[in-house]
Amino acid sequence: MTNADGGLVTVGTAGEGLFVVGYLAGSTETLKICAAEGDTAMSAGHLSAVGLLFEIGTGALVFNHTDADYKFGTPIYGAGAVDVLAGVSTLSATNYYTGDTMATGGSLLLSGSLRGDSYVSGSGILGGTGVARNIYVHSGGTLAR
Repeated sequence: MTNADGGLVTVGTAGEGLFVVGYLAGSTETLKICAAEGDTAMSAGHLSAVGLLFEIGTGALVFNHTDADYKFGTPIYGAGAVDVLAGVSTLSATNYYTGDTMATGGSLLLSGSLRGDSYVSGSGILGGTGVARNIYVHSGGTLAR
């Protein structure tokens, strides 16, 4: 699913439901906040839900947008991956997903927390005041505060 250009996805009647990615075993699903890797980024869309749940399939959340101050406050659960490709995105919730976070372009700022491993490379930046467990900085990546 692609959520772009100011679009709003509301789960339940007032955003009180879980947005599920990778629901079925063997499935591969991605929520793209604006665009897939290699596609042209534009302004981001928004998600209104009590949580984003990576289920038993393969799930990913991709940030590839042009916003300079995008806030994602929805807690993330499960074992999926988060990829940051372009734009400035802030994860402000306490996140419980155990998959990898990859910042290869754009900036990922934390004011919440991450449980899985975080990798920063290329032109990617990881910063903020939040908490991350294991951070690996590779060629070109920047760890900022």
